[in-house]
Amino acid sequence: MKVEAVGQEYSDICVNVNNEEVVFKNNIADVSDELGQFMIEQFPHFFPKGKVKIETQGPEIHVFDQTKYEEQAERIVKLNMIIKSKDQKIAELEGELKEWKRRHEELQEKFAILAKKDQEPKQESVKVEMEFKTEEDYRKQLEARAIEDLKIIASDLNVPLELVKKKSAKKSWVDAIIETTFKL
Repeated sequence: MKVEAVGQEYSDICVNVNNEEVVFKNNIADVSDELGQFMIEQFPHFFPKGKVKIETQGPEIHVFDQTKYEEQAERIVKLNMIIKSKDQKIAELEGELKEWKRRHEELQEKFAILAKKDQEPKQESVKVEMEFKTEEDYRKQLEARAIEDLKIIASDLNVPLELVKKKSAKKSWVDAIIETTFKL
């Protein structure tokens, strides 16, 4: 049996109908009688050869094409995968955003604490009421003081920190203060 198809899609194409390959040449395919009857009954765009209904021809006829359907199904799967990966990326970025906000709040709290410390009155300078006649007397009086007092004295005398070799050693502070004092 020869079956005629309506639509330019069937000009020269091979399609699968009911698990059988049907080859169309110029919109006409040669198929078994059973398959031809099945195609004519199931699909509105297939007719026996020469009996094409005039009113069915035209651009408004939608022809089912298995290859186009498969291509569209593959594209839908790909697009769904893209959407899923984008959703995962959005969730990941939202998590990062929450972490950044949390860190920002922590830093703001630390900054507020530091700002309060800056506003607190600073330690007053230790008044150096020392009388000395020689450098040795001065050294003895400085060595008798606590290291915190030496740091304040050094700050008041504008002792360069480069002169202090070991910042945790009392002797280093004393040497730096004496060097600066007797340079003047």
